[in-house]
Amino acid sequence: MKGEIRETRENRENGRKIFGISRLDFEDLDVYQVAVAFAKDLYQVTAQFPREELFGLVSQLRRSAVSISANIAEGYGRSRAEASRYYGIARGSACECIPLIMIARETGLLESQVAKAFRECCLRIILMLRKLAVSRSSPSSRFSPFSHGFTLVELL
Repeated sequence: MKGEIRETRENRENGRKIFGISRLDFEDLDVYQVAVAFAKDLYQVTAQFPREELFGLVSQLRRSAVSISANIAEGYGRSRAEASRYYGIARGSACECIPLIMIARETGLLESQVAKAFRECCLRIILMLRKLAVSRSSPSSRFSPFSHGFTLVELL
């Protein structure tokens, strides 16, 4: 049994199939990967903030940043209509990070260059989420004779 668990971990690390499925598709999305990296970097930077900010700005920034990738993942597992809603929530979380980052800069908790980089990353995520929402909400771009008004009888 222990060997099976180790094998599963090795499979997961190597990206092979686990229990009949491989990596979940959302993990391959550029926007998801950027959002995870953004949250990780934000966690590292906010770890240097004063302790008195732990339940204030630090907590709110971290929750907003984590919410981005979490909502991308949840949206990807939903129907097209529901996915759009979750991508909108993720966009809202990215937008929420911007004023929090600016407040951290204005109060001297973040250097201007770091705040600028985080803000630009948020804007990039917002644009990527818009594109994702559009691509997931529109039907497949593949040609289907039925979607162009042909009937089965006409095709035969």
